[in-house]
Amino acid sequence: MKKVKLLFGIVLLSTVIVSFTGSTKCPNSEDDESSIITDLYPQFEENLSLQAQAQNVNIEDLMYIEDTETVDLGFDTADYLPEDFNPYQGMIFDLEDIIYVEEEEEIELDFNTAMYLPNEFNAYSSTVLNVEDILYIESEDEIDLGFDTADYLPKGFNPYNENQIEVL
Repeated sequence: MKKVKLLFGIVLLSTVIVSFTGSTKCPNSEDDESSIITDLYPQFEENLSLQAQAQNVNIEDLMYIEDTETVDLGFDTADYLPEDFNPYQGMIFDLEDIIYVEEEEEIELDFNTAMYLPNEFNAYSSTVLNVEDILYIESEDEIDLGFDTADYLPKGFNPYNENQIEVL
């Protein structure tokens, strides 16, 4: 077996050495350069010059054309808006208007709860979460709309009335 490995290694080494003694020229080429390289050289030179031009472009020299497409709604909106209406009025960005929400600090107890629980206690071991079991309680915040809604509702209107009006 050792002789077979040695013979195989010698054959492999000799083929590698023979492959490095070959010619470096292409067999079908007439000159030192290949015809493929000479054909592609003008395209390469042109692309190189275009790349150099693109790197030297000044951003102020670029002209930006804004496409202002008009939307035809079928009526004139100016008839329905107040005079001197400006939709962008009051849209000034101010950092003070950003509401910062602080994260609540985690409550740290002054004692180790593991001392008061059984060994290998897992609070979530038998818990099955059902979405229908979750109770959501809305806070009853009073909302000021800036006008009295009673002026616009029928007399005796009760939004919590269980009777429903049937619409035919």
